[in-house]
Amino acid sequence: MCSQDDRLHFGRYSPIPDSRISQVIFSLYKSFHNDNDEKENHRWNNMIVKICNDLNISRDECLDCLEKEKEKQHNIQQVYANQKFNDLDFSTLALIRRHIHEYYIRGEHPSRNDLLDSLKTENIFHGTILELRHIVKKLGFTYKLIEGKMLLWEKNKIANERENFLKILHNNKLENIIWIGETVFNIKSADSNDEEVINKEWKVIILSAVCIEGFIESITKVHVTDDINKEFNSIEFTDWFEEQLMPSLNSESIVILENSLNHRHILDKAPSNDDEFVTKEVIKNWLKQNMIDFDDSFTKAELLCLVDVYKSLVPRYTIDYTAKLFGHQVLRYPINHNHFNPFHLIINEIKNNITCFDLPVTLQEAENLIKQSITQLTPDKWKNAIDKSNSIIEEAWNYELLLKVAKNIIKSELQECNNSVNDNDEDLDESISELSDETTQYSYDTDIDGERSDSSDSM
Repeated sequence: MCSQDDRLHFGRYSPIPDSRISQVIFSLYKSFHNDNDEKENHRWNNMIVKICNDLNISRDECLDCLEKEKEKQHNIQQVYANQKFNDLDFSTLALIRRHIHEYYIRGEHPSRNDLLDSLKTENIFHGTILELRHIVKKLGFTYKLIEGKMLLWEKNKIANERENFLKILHNNKLENIIWIGETVFNIKSADSNDEEVINKEWKVIILSAVCIEGFIESITKVHVTDDINKEFNSIEFTDWFEEQLMPSLNSESIVILENSLNHRHILDKAPSNDDEFVTKEVIKNWLKQNMIDFDDSFTKAELLCLVDVYKSLVPRYTIDYTAKLFGHQVLRYPINHNHFNPFHLIINEIKNNITCFDLPVTLQEAENLIKQSITQLTPDKWKNAIDKSNSIIEEAWNYELLLKVAKNIIKSELQECNNSVNDNDEDLDESISELSDETTQYSYDTDIDGERSDSSDSM
């Protein structure tokens, strides 16, 4: 780009810094550019010529500044939208997901604008279209191009994880369930003559296991630190899981965890054909460690085929393997489905108990206060939280069956239009234009067994 001395200037002939040029071009672009208006586009092209002449820059330099500023503004908006997502509680996210699912049940496919308007009408979400797009993507939905229409569709992986989770809990008794509760929140120290601790913010980390009878107090871990960036890492969690949780469980249990990175430390990565350096000996050792029989005469390709067949049956994560050794099963919440966790229904009571006391001055006093607030949670309070969570899960399981029928009917009707419909989950480019405001209707009737009344085939 040319120097400021070589440019003509706007306004009172004051030079425009390079950092401002992109912003000026971007502002003009927003004012004059419109893909759907030929007249507006003509005005924008004329504006580009004027910008280039006034700033003594080439057209390529002008467009390059514009693209950089568009990318910068997009990144800023993404950060803000991500913060908006993090600010939403689990129940609100669940309501947004359910609201989208209800469109499937009715046989409808909403545009982004339709979805935003209906969420506002139901008083569920009052953000912007960009924030909604970010939230919907985080929840596991993607826009797919089917039959020339942009359809909002839930990723198969997310839907399958939720169905499997609900099915396992539906088929097991509450007495066999162990919930792992993790929470992090901040508190401030009380006023003190010591300036170093006045209104100092501390992070509280609670790690506990809960059964239908309440907290397992002997293994509840409370940590208060002045390091606000402190988190439980995978090593600390694995040590707690192996050394404290597992020995405290007697009968065969299902241990439910949040789907976080701390819980997904890979035990022994299976050999893959993608790794060009993997040898036959490495593959054989993996098969032996997992007690899988093979013939010594097998080729490398045949050994890798065995790995592909059995790797899904081998515990993939360290804590899954540890639980299996103790006779237990690990189950993870589907991503962004933490509203199923009863721990989150009662954690606010722990926080409220803290506010009933004078806030502590020392870290040790803070830790003691947290432990005291946990002991105040009676078995009845915890049982109420479990019962409420269980009712949410049972209702979700029944709804899941209805949702599955609705999705299959929609797929069937789309395939009737074109047998080549591609059902793979594909994240479309963010540059896709906004969906049409027109909502496509797919009317259908179902009886109590979920069969279509017109007796047409469903997938």
